[in-house]
Amino acid sequence: RFFRPEFLNRVDEIVKFRSLDTKILGQILDLQLADLRQRLHGQQLTLRLEEDARDLLLRTGFDPVNGARPLRRAIERLLTRPLSARMVDDTFKPGDVIVVHADQDRLRFEAEAEISP
Repeated sequence: RFFRPEFLNRVDEIVKFRSLDTKILGQILDLQLADLRQRLHGQQLTLRLEEDARDLLLRTGFDPVNGARPLRRAIERLLTRPLSARMVDDTFKPGDVIVVHADQDRLRFEAEAEISP
């Protein structure tokens, strides 16, 4: 509860952070999904998260105490691992758009052919 005086004497400044709002959380989610999207792009696949899927990831990956720290684990558990299993089964082919929906507490993946102009 209390810090020793030796520690307090080393503290130069106290910075208070505002709590994260939904806009910032969405930006954090987009940053963490960028690597996955890049890897999928290398396999000629596109990832599209529907709003319900984004909401599930944000709800699961955020808590008031730890902020957005659990988000990476939520993405891994709910999105990356199940998607990898589907890719091993050759569910998706080059040019597909992987559409992700929420289905209760899980994510559901659908292949949608990319529309050429």
